[in-house]
Amino acid sequence: MLAQLLHLKDTTPIEPTQEGLGYGRVGMLQRPLTLQHLVENVQLALNPPDLLVSPSADRQEVIKRVAVLGGSGASYLSAVSRTGAQAYLTSDCKFHQFQEARDRNLILIDAGHYATERPACARLADKFQQVGVEWVKLSDRDEDFRQFGRIQS
Repeated sequence: MLAQLLHLKDTTPIEPTQEGLGYGRVGMLQRPLTLQHLVENVQLALNPPDLLVSPSADRQEVIKRVAVLGGSGASYLSAVSRTGAQAYLTSDCKFHQFQEARDRNLILIDAGHYATERPACARLADKFQQVGVEWVKLSDRDEDFRQFGRIQS
């Protein structure tokens, strides 16, 4: 779903498990975008409350190849780096993953767990309803835990 939302073409799994299936997707943007425009597209498509981007990344860098993996995909950094992706949209990235990504010449875009999983979960809920599952409900709250416990000044 994330690959579809970003209009990636010629996608393949980040880490294949069997023919055409696997974890995440990597593909080419319809047309190259600056990192700034890619980040704006992610913001529009997912509407996350916070969007974290590799702090040392050049926002004017032209991005052509993007990897995506909804939910907590930071553990796939090594696999993503082998795909030739320039940017990686996922969530739940920590300090050391941002450092590792920088050292692998990979830009991390962390849009939050909820925002990166919601599109696929919404489609799954629709499919369950279409086949007559008696009760299906998708959470209507963004539970991005980076928002909890912040002290407002």
